Amino acid sequence: MPLGGSRKNLFLIEGISVLLIVSLASSLFSSVAQSEARYEKLWNGSMKVIHGEVNEGWWLKGYTALNWSNAWTATADALMLAVNNQGKFKEVFCGVFGNSYNNTIFIVLTDKSEDIENEILKCLSSPPNTAVKFLKGFAPLYKLEEWLKLIDTDEFVQNGLPWTGLSITENGTILIMLEKVTAEYVGKISELLNGYVPPGILVIAEQPLVQEYSQSDRIRPLKAGIKIQFFINDTTMITSTMNFVCINKNDNTKGIIMAGHATREYYYVYQPTYPDDNNKIGHTTWNKIEARYSDAVWVPLYSGVTGTSQIYDPNLTIYVNGQIDYANQYVGEMVESLGLTSGYRYGYIKQKFSSISSPTYDILYNQPKANFTSASGDSGAPVYQQYYEGGMHDSLAFGIFWGTTSGASYYSPPDGIERDFGIDLDFAGA
Repeated sequence: MPLGGSRKNLFLIEGISVLLIVSLASSLFSSVAQSEARYEKLWNGSMKVIHGEVNEGWWLKGYTALNWSNAWTATADALMLAVNNQGKFKEVFCGVFGNSYNNTIFIVLTDKSEDIENEILKCLSSPPNTAVKFLKGFAPLYKLEEWLKLIDTDEFVQNGLPWTGLSITENGTILIMLEKVTAEYVGKISELLNGYVPPGILVIAEQPLVQEYSQSDRIRPLKAGIKIQFFINDTTMITSTMNFVCINKNDNTKGIIMAGHATREYYYVYQPTYPDDNNKIGHTTWNKIEARYSDAVWVPLYSGVTGTSQIYDPNLTIYVNGQIDYANQYVGEMVESLGLTSGYRYGYIKQKFSSISSPTYDILYNQPKANFTSASGDSGAPVYQQYYEGGMHDSLAFGIFWGTTSGASYYSPPDGIERDFGIDLDFAGA
């Protein structure tokens, strides 16, 4: 029975009979179906199985302007505010995404009537040269989110389904990614979600399991994008890329972020290498192997170790002036990264996964996917968005890179790191 979040353990009580479970399931199927009567077409529809590339977002390869910076983010934020504050939009709003090449923001609605479009446009204040276009979607975002919570990936694993990702797509469907798509797997998903999630908004596609990657001079003050090493003993080491230097506003201490799968709890971290104790910059903290919101570890810096809110570049001084949380990162936005092995790369946010299968943590929640490539040693690399303003090269922190598959990269946003560690981080304060 598909359950999500805190509901996962409702039916794990020992001694419940099969008959009782079947009875409860039958009752729930009936009540859910009745409450979803207005989505009859979706309930009577069928799952879509895609064997080719999934349309995960709108971007244009070859767009190279480095100073493009959330040209339409203000419009998207205003739209979300209108949806949250004016209930009349909630029933029709499916999502928002953009095309950074021609600065077009797309608003997806279940009802594409002229009256509703005009009402929504009144709530927006579009930046200059930004076009707003409307598209037709299948179901409102709030319903998609409700249905998404009913999908229990634990049950996928128990039934041998090799799931690799789960998300709401930009055109208002729920996407289930599998390592391999077979008729047996599709049938099992249909069986597990029967009566809970309308088949008409389900899309099943193939995606390999995400691979985790880790990989230079001594640099002080510390900056994002430089080499760090973690040692288990004299012969076992992992080299990776340092993420952002931050201030923990809970106690006003300075620290760095590094990839969680590239280290363990309470071990020393060196920059750039071991064994010189002068290179020891701090030690790792909590890093439990459990479902969480970030593949990251918080490392408070030792006394005397200096760090600054900058991204390493031998030719530029790039300042970090803030952070962008998961909810405010939009499909189509350009993001950049700086890894030890791959160097500088850029790409576009293709998808925002509510759940992604992690080789280390089982499940990582709220993980964006961008279409830039990465390699071993890049783990921990800063993901950011750079812009040029007032004669300065500034940037916004978008997260920490942790894995790659099929030419795309995955990262954990700032608020996921804060949520895991229960701290309030200032990415621009160091």
